[in-house]
Amino acid sequence: MSTAVEQEKIKEIITRDEFKHNLNYGLRFLNATNKTVTSLTFLYVIGTRMLVSAYFGAGAIVTMAIVKVLKRIFREARPVGMTYKVTYGFPSTHSATITYYATFITLSCFYLPIHPAISFLPRVIINPLIPLAAISGAAVVCVSRIRLGHHTLKQVGAGAIVGLIVGWLWFDGWAGRGWGKDIGWQLTEYLPYFIQDLIR
Repeated sequence: MSTAVEQEKIKEIITRDEFKHNLNYGLRFLNATNKTVTSLTFLYVIGTRMLVSAYFGAGAIVTMAIVKVLKRIFREARPVGMTYKVTYGFPSTHSATITYYATFITLSCFYLPIHPAISFLPRVIINPLIPLAAISGAAVVCVSRIRLGHHTLKQVGAGAIVGLIVGWLWFDGWAGRGWGKDIGWQLTEYLPYFIQDLIR
């Protein structure tokens, strides 16, 4: 016989599966944004082998950690009857993280020199097309969190503000004040050796 906690978990899984079954393909994709973005970030870090890439990925983790702390502080529920998720909703983790990505990418395209690993790309793609794609993608993901019923406008807006602030400060740590490079090298010590050897 299952416990009440196990029954609640089973109910959540069934509800989640029913929820996903009723979505069109576009919303199904947007519902799994975290997996897509995490995979692309990993491939980007490995593919470019740049220290700034590892630092960029670490910033996303920092953004998520900040949001998780804020959720514990505010303890605001998600929209009632709209989502299968049972965690707190304020601020939105997806909105914060994707806005962090868009902010850091945009600032990098405008203010950092082109790294040899991506120098094959024409300048017009790096600036302004990549920033436009990053900002547009972030906007779509933020709107989808409301459309999917996982968050309210206030929760998504708060998440976007957190992502914007962390993205700006994290970029300034790399390009402005310089402490980010020290953090980047320290973070690489926790990576597997074969990845450490690849990063420049």
